[in-house]
Amino acid sequence: MLELENVTFGYPNNILFENLSLKVHPGDVVSILGPSGSGKTTLFKLITSLSKPGKGSILIDNKTCYMSKISYMMQEDLLLEHKTVMGNLLLVFKIKNPFKLKRFKEYFGKKKAFREKAQKMLSQMGLCGYEDYFPSALSKGMRQRVSLARALLFERPYLLLDEPFSAVDPKRRKILFKILMKMKMKYNLTILQITHDILDAKELSDTVYTLSDKSLKEVLS
Repeated sequence: MLELENVTFGYPNNILFENLSLKVHPGDVVSILGPSGSGKTTLFKLITSLSKPGKGSILIDNKTCYMSKISYMMQEDLLLEHKTVMGNLLLVFKIKNPFKLKRFKEYFGKKKAFREKAQKMLSQMGLCGYEDYFPSALSKGMRQRVSLARALLFERPYLLLDEPFSAVDPKRRKILFKILMKMKMKYNLTILQITHDILDAKELSDTVYTLSDKSLKEVLS
């Protein structure tokens, strides 16, 4: 379970959250709506330890050290421009499996298996044939799909998504919803997403909150 208990965070003369609490149960899909500047992305940075709360605690499965359980798709895709689409996805393999293997043959075998998994994910995302493209040659929506593919390939139990479909056209969005739900079932994912689109939130979520006036308010469950 992901738990935020009485979290307070802010800057001088600007408190974003005050005694904010939230519980996300295993297997849940939770969406957070809110206007720009309300602190949605900052909330994700607190959960991922990129920022520290002024007060309160954040726990996953009753532990404060939990980064190995989280995959985070940021609002900016952060693709490496000097690497191809496949190269960006293969970085996940290197992060998950640091080069500690003694035999090159064993290492190569694992890398080959991951490439096949990445290729399958690209196909599901509608990006088959773009493996050798560099990010600069992709549209914003395509870059966003690569970023989502990368996040899913980590196969970690908690998935944080910051505006995952904002640049994707409606037809492709429906396909990605199905892929995300399929991955959720396969890996028993717990998903927390930020979105400006209430229809996206209703389509995917068990519970929807709004973030405003320094606190979360449940609007749909």
